[in-house]
Amino acid sequence: MKVSRMSTESSPLSSPISSSSFISESSTPIYDHESFDTFSHKAQALLDAQFPNDGPIRVARLSGGSFHRIIGATLKSDQEEERVEVILRIPRFPYIRLADEVAVLRYLANDTAIIVPHVLRYDLSDDNHVESPYMIQTCLRGKSLEGIYPSLSSDKKVNVIRGIASLLKQFSEVNFPIIGMLVAKSPDDASEMKIDQAWDYAEDIFPREDDDPRPSAQSSSIRSFLEERWSFHLQEEERCGPTSRSEIAYITAFRHLTDSLNLPDEHTPARIVLFHTDFAPRNIFVDEDTGEITGVLDWDKAESAPVEAAWQMPGWLWDRGGCGSNQLSWVDPDEVPESPEGAKLREVFIEEIGKQLPDFMEVVRKNKILYQILVFARIGLRSMEQVEKANEFLKEMKVDIPDLGQQMFN
Repeated sequence: MKVSRMSTESSPLSSPISSSSFISESSTPIYDHESFDTFSHKAQALLDAQFPNDGPIRVARLSGGSFHRIIGATLKSDQEEERVEVILRIPRFPYIRLADEVAVLRYLANDTAIIVPHVLRYDLSDDNHVESPYMIQTCLRGKSLEGIYPSLSSDKKVNVIRGIASLLKQFSEVNFPIIGMLVAKSPDDASEMKIDQAWDYAEDIFPREDDDPRPSAQSSSIRSFLEERWSFHLQEEERCGPTSRSEIAYITAFRHLTDSLNLPDEHTPARIVLFHTDFAPRNIFVDEDTGEITGVLDWDKAESAPVEAAWQMPGWLWDRGGCGSNQLSWVDPDEVPESPEGAKLREVFIEEIGKQLPDFMEVVRKNKILYQILVFARIGLRSMEQVEKANEFLKEMKVDIPDLGQQMFN
């Protein structure tokens, strides 16, 4: 089924382009693809076909992400003297569901005040010039925070921190009835968004049959969500076969640990908010002259999550060595950086987040163990790195791991 549509929402277009065994040995993907020299001609043909009145169109090679190939393009705007910058975004792997990315971006653009790229065109099939699903979106104004934050002045860094606190409040004002992943209505229909169980990479190697759909997300409480995820991971183990993965020992241990926690019962609803699962400098754009945040990228793994999972200290704001996401490791809210500047920036964040979300610090402070359990429940054990982290965490919590896990690591 071919889908190619024009986004109906108004789109701010003018901005400069900025580059932005089933258990694997590493969580880092390895990929190979056609060279830019030959692929650029296909991209050029696609853009010429999609924007026939906006030529001449120039394409540019941009640094892609781990999961997408990125092509920049310059179009003609309504005013002859102005140009319009867009991004052509192409999944690198067949298991990446482009429909989810499109549906989430359209939802955020239409139903929230969060600044995100606008979807201009998309095709969920490979019946097109680039022979792949693709999405064409607007460029965000400004530059990626990753490349410029260390060199910003103190005043501009303070503006960035205020913007981050404001964004976290915006995310927390988007509420949902159940916990799960934000996805498209179906893999070939991005017109609507729904909440579903987080999909599993195993589904690409062991595809589901039509009569065996992925279990739907149903949990509104943390306790029921954890049981839902442990059950899902065990079902995947059984579905994919005994030689595909070795999670059973760890899931059994996590279940025992969950039972020992003083969690609200399964009928007590959690506070469920919008969760950007890769809220990192590389995905945050700012105005270099002012420090004003101009938008947020990469929403393709966004979730509806309890605040105990979604709220995390953005330690990269005051840690000079930090540039990646903190979303997989709990950050101590009471740890003070050694550098005077870092300590001051941390204090600015604490003051600003206290104005925006008064209970933020307390939620983070008291939920270290639960936060880490939720990470394992959400993403499972998909690499040796995650298995080793689970092993270390469970040993630290003095939880016995059944024989399978002990044999693997002892």
